[in-house]
Amino acid sequence: MSTPTMPARPTVTGTAAPTRGRKPGQKAKERQVIPLEEMQFETVPVDERAIARRQRGERPAVQVPYDKLVDQVRAEWRQIGKPSDWLQMPVKRLKLSKQYVEDALFYLRKAAGYHNAKIIFGNITDKDKNGKKFEDGKTRIPFAVVDRATKVVNAPDGDNQE
Repeated sequence: MSTPTMPARPTVTGTAAPTRGRKPGQKAKERQVIPLEEMQFETVPVDERAIARRQRGERPAVQVPYDKLVDQVRAEWRQIGKPSDWLQMPVKRLKLSKQYVEDALFYLRKAAGYHNAKIIFGNITDKDKNGKKFEDGKTRIPFAVVDRATKVVNAPDGDNQE
């Protein structure tokens, strides 16, 4: 049986999304081809699997409250039978100053990822249902947390499932 031959040094190129990856005009990093005889695969013994697992670092103190909140909201959703209809879900609303909205969204998304969950946001607004600004001047961020595979119906905006 012969070993397949590989080119000396091919380069891997691809198209990246505009917000990620290489900057326009930047060349792709050249990667070496690993010879087949260099690759050796083995099964990790059962008694070593715990140390082979990716270890998560300690969560930053600022992130912990969001982690707990997301976990509680998803637990409540599971307790009522895992509805897939937004109108039947336990939708919570975070109320805060407009200057913190972007950071709060970041922390909520990060917490959902940490718990392997999906967060669905409602319409983020600083106005009531009549179009008037809230008296306290705060912005409302409505959200629900579900299992990642859940397909949500009747969400306020169809593309807000993250």
